Amino acid sequence: MKIYIGHGTNGEILKDYEKAKSCHYCTKFCGYGLHWFAGKCKVTGEDINYQDYSKMAKECENFDCKPELLRL
Repeated sequence: MKIYIGHGTNGEILKDYEKAKSCHYCTKFCGYGLHWFAGKCKVTGEDINYQDYSKMAKECENFDCKPELLRL
């Protein structure tokens, strides 16, 4: 399973699911501020800084990737 993380000159940029986990790819994340430099987890209510998105998601038991970003 891969996560779509962007689009490059050669098409979609995909990354392995476990390596690409990040809060802003989660259905339970609500980003706010300029370009989502901060956000809030809808499950825990915790405020999250963009520098911690990846670390928090990899440790999270509730991570649920947005379906439109998943690729086989």
